[in-house]
Amino acid sequence: MIGKFYIELDHQEIPTTLTTKNQDPEEGPELGDEQASLLSRSSGDDVEDLASSKHTQSDRNHESPHLDIRGFALLPLPEFWQLFSMLGLLTGIGLMTINNIGNDAQALWKQYDPNTTPDFIQKRQAMHVAILSFCSFAGRLTSGIGSDFLVSKLGRSRFWCLFASALVFCLAQLAGTAISTPKMLVFLSGLTGFAYGMLFGVFPSLVAHCFGVHGLSQNWGTMTLAPVVSGNIFNILYGKIYDAHSIKNEDGDMECLQGRKCYSTAYWVTFGAAILGVGCCLWSIWHEYRIHKQRNGKEGERSDHERIA
Repeated sequence: MIGKFYIELDHQEIPTTLTTKNQDPEEGPELGDEQASLLSRSSGDDVEDLASSKHTQSDRNHESPHLDIRGFALLPLPEFWQLFSMLGLLTGIGLMTINNIGNDAQALWKQYDPNTTPDFIQKRQAMHVAILSFCSFAGRLTSGIGSDFLVSKLGRSRFWCLFASALVFCLAQLAGTAISTPKMLVFLSGLTGFAYGMLFGVFPSLVAHCFGVHGLSQNWGTMTLAPVVSGNIFNILYGKIYDAHSIKNEDGDMECLQGRKCYSTAYWVTFGAAILGVGCCLWSIWHEYRIHKQRNGKEGERSDHERIA
């Protein structure tokens, strides 16, 4: 269709010719349709939808018997107390170092160089806080990607990431008992931050898979009550041990000049707790395998669906 119209500009009529074609409604949406898609679907979109559909179906095959459990309904479940105890145990270990890394640095520097100025020690303390934060970020990133790789590629449980976090916590506690030079304290702060990040990177996925995603915010909030108990216990233990080795200085303040002896006993206690955490992770992996073996009715070969998380 060829038509003519006029544009009025400064009271002058300028003839303009516009060529249009009749549009078949079935060929595509009209420009005025607000519900029409601005981008056409390609064959690549169909492939992505197919892959997404397969991934969703795979997730459904791996779901826990508890599809949507929340609130007080969690209390009778052994899986809840299992996860609650492991989270409390491991976070308490990490929080002891996170909250007291400044005291560790001060005790080591006071013995290593008694002439060290308070400003220098304060800068070192801030450096260890930064190391903890960065390594925690790296641990969360590693745990998130690693747990997805374990599930989708290797057909293994996310509990293996929790097991790795517990092992790193063990190494961190050994570092806390052995390091006597303040320059090596970066290993304690780095390992602790990485293990703590791995723990919180994988744990929400375990909670969602065991109890469903619909009540995740409520269930995860309930789980985070665990560090309140264990964190206070380990911090009080550290404080009592540190104060037992401290003396009053000229200003009347308490300070410890014995280096790692100021707090090493606390790290031996948390090392035992970390070993217990490793044992709990291994038991969880075995228990998960046994449950799914019974559900699937298979006594022999393990399939990639025989897992909870």
